[in-house]
Amino acid sequence: MNGVPVATKPDPLQPNRAHVIRVQRLPLEINLFQLRFEDEELNLSFDFKPGQFLMLSVIGVGEAPFAIVSSPSRRGLIEIAVRQSGRVTTALHNLKENALIGIRGPYGNGYPIERMRRSDVLLLSEGPWFGALRSLRWYILDNRKDFGQVTLVATADDAKDLPFGDELSWLGDREDITCRVCRPAARDAEGQDHMARLIAGLRQTKFVAQGTYAVLAGEPAHFPPLWDYLLERGVSKDKILFSLQRKMRCGIGKCGHCSIGYKYTCLDGPVFSYWDAQNLPEVI
Repeated sequence: MNGVPVATKPDPLQPNRAHVIRVQRLPLEINLFQLRFEDEELNLSFDFKPGQFLMLSVIGVGEAPFAIVSSPSRRGLIEIAVRQSGRVTTALHNLKENALIGIRGPYGNGYPIERMRRSDVLLLSEGPWFGALRSLRWYILDNRKDFGQVTLVATADDAKDLPFGDELSWLGDREDITCRVCRPAARDAEGQDHMARLIAGLRQTKFVAQGTYAVLAGEPAHFPPLWDYLLERGVSKDKILFSLQRKMRCGIGKCGHCSIGYKYTCLDGPVFSYWDAQNLPEVI
């Protein structure tokens, strides 16, 4: 856990009681859930890193991992974005506001915020994965003076069709972040055109590779051409980061369900580097 406290009761598998405060419909059949603990002290003390995840239980149905999309710089509410795709997510989508749920966590390593401070940051997202960097994006913008040049390059057929795509318009108006949206030429199930457009967007963007962190959001199988370009430009292997959601179940490295080679996604991830990808062939 890299020193990040786990805000749970002494039994690490025992969830804390919480409620669904608000549900907002987003594109692509995704719902944004705002959650709040019953314990007010826990609401104020719950801390996490961008990139970490929590385990949420729907009472009587089951438990599943979800990435936190809100920022630790804005405490009091926890936000997750969930697509209906299985038993737990369907039950979650059917819950009404104020419904009782269970939360334990946070889990995982998260992005290395302390190492990233004072560095330039590239935020690169492929189409529907734009929301995956929301927690990190908000954290950086809320602590803007702690980071160097921040550049966002995203691909989108139409921003209004993306979860949180409405944020792209006002991000483009800010003067403290360079924002570039690239439109793929056509629907692209293989992701090749999305990656080509991301690279084209980067070519039009001035950035100094040395010391820069490049954070990728997308389908990992699509990453290789983008990795090649970043390495060619001189971005360090350990500074090319991405998040990998891989069947986390217990969240504490006990069940082995999320193992990748000799590592566990729930403990050693879900944030990995290009260096990890080269030494763990099962990553993609």
